[in-house]
Amino acid sequence: MTKNKWRLPTRQELESLLDLNNYNPALPKNHPFINVQSNYYWSSSSYAGNTNGAWVVGMGSGYVGSSSKTYGNRYVWPVRSGQCGTLGDLVISRFTDNREAITDNRTGLEWMKNANVADRTMPWQEALDYVEGLNKNKTRNMRKKRRNEIK
Repeated sequence: MTKNKWRLPTRQELESLLDLNNYNPALPKNHPFINVQSNYYWSSSSYAGNTNGAWVVGMGSGYVGSSSKTYGNRYVWPVRSGQCGTLGDLVISRFTDNREAITDNRTGLEWMKNANVADRTMPWQEALDYVEGLNKNKTRNMRKKRRNEIK
């Protein structure tokens, strides 16, 4: 089975990570992520009031707002669909560390463990392209690995 591709999360998916009882970052205590920036992260969701904007989620305070797709520079936190690790409504543990990715057992989403994988901010379209590039590089690296195993 092939894993789903990395993508920018929707506004709702980013919000699902928030724990507003915490600050800097506004994530659950003892979360397993690294390099979480206390600033804004892009979502893939355009802002309905002005489609030149997209929704952003601030990981410092949990603030949700919009930003210009062209002039705003925000962080990128890739996500992909995964399998939910629940048994009915019982969640054994909120997060499972899978080395490169963290599974949110409550939503079934897999988040890149490194919350600042690009190591910089960028405009919205560049963020979309960056995440697509992660998928292409992963495929290329897997092909190279298979070729080396055959030799």
